[in-house]
Amino acid sequence: LPDFVPEMNRHAGYYDSFCPDKTNYSRALSFVTHEIDRSPENIKKLFRKYKKVAYKIISPSMYKSLDINKTVKALIKTYGKIVKVPDHKKRLDAVYNNILNLHSKPESKDSVYGYDWGSEFLGENGLVCNYKTKESKTEDVPVSVEEKSPFFKLSLAQWSLHKKIQNGEMSPLDFAQKASELGFEGIEYVSQLYDEELKKDADPKVAMELLLKTLKEKSETYKVQNVLIMVDGEGNLATLDDTERAETIENHKKWVDAAKYLGCHSIRVNSHGEGTAEEVADAAVKGLGQLSDYAAKQGINVLVENHGGYTSNGQWLADVMKRVGKSNCGTLPDFGNFCQTVGYGSINDENCEDPYDIYKGVSELMPFAKAVSAKSYDFDMNGDQPKIDYVKMLGIVKKAGYKGFIGVEYEGANLEEVEGIIATKKLLLSAAKQLN
Repeated sequence: LPDFVPEMNRHAGYYDSFCPDKTNYSRALSFVTHEIDRSPENIKKLFRKYKKVAYKIISPSMYKSLDINKTVKALIKTYGKIVKVPDHKKRLDAVYNNILNLHSKPESKDSVYGYDWGSEFLGENGLVCNYKTKESKTEDVPVSVEEKSPFFKLSLAQWSLHKKIQNGEMSPLDFAQKASELGFEGIEYVSQLYDEELKKDADPKVAMELLLKTLKEKSETYKVQNVLIMVDGEGNLATLDDTERAETIENHKKWVDAAKYLGCHSIRVNSHGEGTAEEVADAAVKGLGQLSDYAAKQGINVLVENHGGYTSNGQWLADVMKRVGKSNCGTLPDFGNFCQTVGYGSINDENCEDPYDIYKGVSELMPFAKAVSAKSYDFDMNGDQPKIDYVKMLGIVKKAGYKGFIGVEYEGANLEEVEGIIATKKLLLSAAKQLN
């Protein structure tokens, strides 16, 4: 059973022989479906994932006799209808809480929020078993505007899991699996999290080949799209030293090649340098231009993230993009990295002074964006980001006409990493719905 099922409910008696009157079965089904993402797409994913597990628990013949396939199809059909109902989440919360608190039959006919979500609705759509249908009332449910999908696709930035990876709790090779389990369509790798993997052969090229082969196989197995690679520790592309900059460009080429092999569309780079704003901008134009020329031959984009220093000044970075003037050189706007005075630009850093306006910065970078990073820090009691208005920020992204991947990048401390990822994903989808 899923982890969220309480210990007191994890004994066989709670689901006693799938119950002659179906009461316990109905309550268990209601409990589980109340706790998960109720979209038809997610139910399909869960079903595909746990069908094999079910075969290990019960025999295929019993599985068939229980009509589980039929039940799941009914659920999918039901939720396809439910999501069209105004305030469906609020109403479902109320009716499921009502069901879970009952001590007898769950087929209550209590009216909730002005609509009967009792036996007629739940029963005829397969959510309760002990129900004799009369006539369907589902078609009479008033439907307003059909709920739209988000204007973007969801990817997971590997940095969200860097603590687990760096302390040995999770292998970086299992990133695709974890992202798939959490319901993400795409993944964004972080090069520095594979430093140890790249030491597993004396020949760096052989080590890279072995790593990429594994990563590609994993992404294909778990059916996630490789979106980009965030490259760190390979030097600064905006250094004023010509020799150092040339070496940095060479260091990045292997990651361009890696991105091509994996099927990514981009690599993310850092464009830092020491000097005046004008001097560093001149160097950035040279470094980015030369690397982009190489990447263009591979069909790969080179993206600069606002990541501290001058790059956390939206206008400065936008001007650099205009000067580079190459179609495969763009930006990766990060919602939170707009502090010019500290490290990698986090506005959450206690030493950050006078941060750049985050909304102005994202607006300035969106015309060049080929990826977007949804940064999140500690969540408040309402599940919001105190330092970032997600609805306002997503509105800026949407207005720019962006429809690509938005990567979840959790850097908070008040939630464990996976919990923070889930909370960020939920906040993103909630903000998108408000915009719709």
